[in-house]
This record gives sequence, C-alpha cells and structure tokens, in this order.
Amino acid sequence: MSAGAALPAGLVVRTPTYVEDGVAELEDVLELVTACDVAVVGEPDTGRDDLRGMLAGESNDRERTVLVEDASGALRGFVWIERDPTAGDSWCDVYVRPGTPPAAADALYDHGFALGLAAATAHRDREGATSWTLRTGAFAQDERLRAAIARAGLAQVRRFWRMRIDTDSPAVPATMPELPDGVTLVVARSEDELRRAHAVQQAAFADHWDFVPRSWEEWSRHFAERGLSEDGSWLLQVDGEDAAVLMLDETRADLGGGYVPILGVRREFRGRGLAALLLRRAFVRSREEGRSFVALSVDSTSPTGAQRLYERVGMTAARVIDAFARELD
Repeated sequence: MSAGAALPAGLVVRTPTYVEDGVAELEDVLELVTACDVAVVGEPDTGRDDLRGMLAGESNDRERTVLVEDASGALRGFVWIERDPTAGDSWCDVYVRPGTPPAAADALYDHGFALGLAAATAHRDREGATSWTLRTGAFAQDERLRAAIARAGLAQVRRFWRMRIDTDSPAVPATMPELPDGVTLVVARSEDELRRAHAVQQAAFADHWDFVPRSWEEWSRHFAERGLSEDGSWLLQVDGEDAAVLMLDETRADLGGGYVPILGVRREFRGRGLAALLLRRAFVRSREEGRSFVALSVDSTSPTGAQRLYERVGMTAARVIDAFARELD
C-alpha cells in the first residue's frame, strides 16, 4: 500500500481551515466522529473539547491532517495525524462516514492509513531518527476498521478498558470523603504546585507500559490544550511529602461527564488507599457539578492492577479499546 492508495471517485482531500482555537470545520468533524462512535458503540464517545484540543494542539500535523469531501462539500471522511518526537511516534486516526458502501469505505480507510504511513516516514526523517512507530487505536467491535488497520501492517500491542461510573451509583459516597490523619490535599493552581503534580505523575507512571518521560514544558502544554477542569488538579501529601495526584479535564463535559486523564501514586505510597480516596472525591465533585458519569482509561495488563482498584470503587468497563503499532522499516 502506498501513499497514493486511490480514493473512491468523486471524493477530494483538503486540509482543514485553521483558526485561532482549532479549525473552522470543528462542528462538521464532530458530527462525523460522533456518527462513527454511535455506529460502533451506540452512543457518542468523543467530546467537543477533546476534538478541539486534538486539532488545536501543537502535536497535530496541520499539513497532513485532512478532510475527505464529496462533490457537494459534504464530509465523508477525516484523517487525524499527530506527531510525537519525544516518543518517536506518529498517530493516525481514520474516520469514514457510516453507511458508506463497503468497497468505498475500505478504499477510504486504506487511503487514510497510507497517508498516516507516509506522515510517519516524514516525521522520522525530519527528526533524523533511526526508529519510529506508527500507532492507532480501535474499539474491539469495530471489525471494518480493524481489518483496515491489519491491511496497513499494524499489529495489536495492547488492550485498554474505558472504565466508567454513573454519579448516581450507590458506590458514590453521599458526602465528600474525609482525609485521613496525616494526609492533606493541595488543589494545584500555581506553577509550582502543578510542577509538583507533574513530578508525582512522572514518578508514578515510570513503571507503566510505553511510558515516555515528558518535560514540564511539554506536559503542561498538552494539558493546557486539552482543558483541565478548574480546581480539578489535586496533589495528595502524606506527612508533608507529595504522594499522589489526580487530574480532571473537560474533554467529556459536553457529553455530561467528567474525565480523569491522570491518576498516579508514587511507588512508596501505594497500598494505602490514596488512589481510591482521590477517585471517590472526584466522583462526588462531578456529581455536585451536575455530571452524570466519570470515566478514565486503564491498561488491561497494568502492572499495578489498577483495574481491580477501579472495580472496587464501583467503576465498570464500558469500552474495550485496542492499541496497534507498526515499526517503520
């Protein structure tokens, strides 16, 4: 498969129109992505702020992320390409309008992943790297997309669960859980406090699969682009020492939910119930804000057994998402 894999007749590819806070076509892209979500999992799974952050973010390849339109200008497909020189990765998501005839859908997918492979090669060459990986993901039940991923030469490397709890669940405490003796909670607002949260997160995730250390500058820029919840970055201290961190963001806000992109406990403080305490407080806060659910993602083979913790606090696996990768030749 080459970067010139043919598009179905009558379709054209163009780059989005970039504006100060993302792209002018955001609502059109969101409608397409939502239609794809609903066709596979039965409900929307992508929030407006999440998509806006993807397209406005510095890691978005603005030259290679493209819209696929028909002769009337209607959006038929979308290819998002991200570059991550710190990890030596490129990411490619391909969306095809549900209801597209099978042969045309396959051709669209193949064209999209050909663009992704060409982009990954260009990213590697630009960085002067000796190794590089093209990555993507798919819901477990999305058979047509998974077949296209296989045709593009990507293999499954990991499985993730999207854990969720409804805020009206009896597992959510009636009131905000108290902090144990010796434990204090810092709402991280200042740069110094957020730098400490960054340090805890980096230490907590160092033994996780595919972890890549991130500088404070890169880390803070990423979360600024994705929209952290106001006063939703929490640092737990045990006897005055920074021990655990939880962060809430707004990527699912327009879907009615809260999202936890970061939850980590430094190794020496694990086994004390700190993660469960932070989660329960996040559930209560989200309910008080009128959110109907809280979600997060977890590696199904997490070395810390995190999924068992999430089940103990009342969360269940609402989605199964697989990660795929191809090492460039």
